[in-house]
Parts: sequence; structure tokens; C-alpha cells
Amino acid sequence: QLDLAGVPYSYGWSIVVLTLFVKTLTFPLTKLQVESQLKMQRLKPSLDKIKERYKRNPDIVEREKQVLYEEYDVNPTASLFPTLATIPIFLGLFYSLRNVAGEGLLDDQGFFWIPTLA
Repeated sequence: QLDLAGVPYSYGWSIVVLTLFVKTLTFPLTKLQVESQLKMQRLKPSLDKIKERYKRNPDIVEREKQVLYEEYDVNPTASLFPTLATIPIFLGLFYSLRNVAGEGLLDDQGFFWIPTLA
């Protein structure tokens, strides 16, 4: 009931605050994902050299890649799991906001230059 308290654009601000809250909660997972991707980017030149050197033998390429990953302590799937963990959170946020808009609660609610939040 922020409207009753005199807060303008209460639904819009509620959505902004909720989004910031969820992003703050999922930040550690996002940080892990980005760090893992950066490690893989640093290894890309070495991986390309391995692929070029053993291009006729894919088994050796895979073995050498695994040795390289172990040597640099890199897990190539590490960026996948944090992403998978955040997907249900953002889908839940999306569906809940879509339901609120579908019920017509946001039809007459604007936010600064946006005429309706529905």
C-alpha cells in the first residue's frame, strides 16, 4: 500500500527494488560464472594450439585438453551450473510479474515516462 503512503510510482519502484534484490542474491553465482568464463578465455590460445597440433587425432586432443585443464585448475563446465541455478529464480520472477499484469493490477500504473506497466 505504498500509494496510501504517498509514494509515487509505487508498483514501478516495487518492481525495481525486487529486481535489485534478486540480482543481489544471485550475484555470487554470476561472479562464479564470469570467473570461469575468463579462465577458459585465457586458455583459448593453448587449446587452439593443441587442436592444430593434433587435428588428425581427436582422442589425443581430448587427452591434452584434460591435461591442460588440470594443469591450470579449470573446469570447462563450471560456468554452466551457476547459470542453471539462476534460471528458475528469474523464470519465477517473470511469471509472477506476468500474472500480476494479467490480473489488470498494472493497467493504470505508470512509471515515469512509461504510461502503463502491464
